[in-house]
Amino acid sequence: MKRRRELELEDELGEREAEGIAELPENEQEAVVDAAEHNPDPTTRRETIEQELMELHESEAGRDTGD
Repeated sequence: MKRRRELELEDELGEREAEGIAELPENEQEAVVDAAEHNPDPTTRRETIEQELMELHESEAGRDTGD
């Protein structure tokens, strides 16, 4: 069963966007949620979440290519 915080993040961000964010420290989770809340468009919202994760050095984007 999912942890309560994971469920809260899914409520705030949607299931796809919440993946991996529950493992972050709470202050970093809040930064991601805050960034996403300012972007109602799903595509922009996902890009904003990914950008915030990259800034926190928690993104997997580019790892396969070495970027």
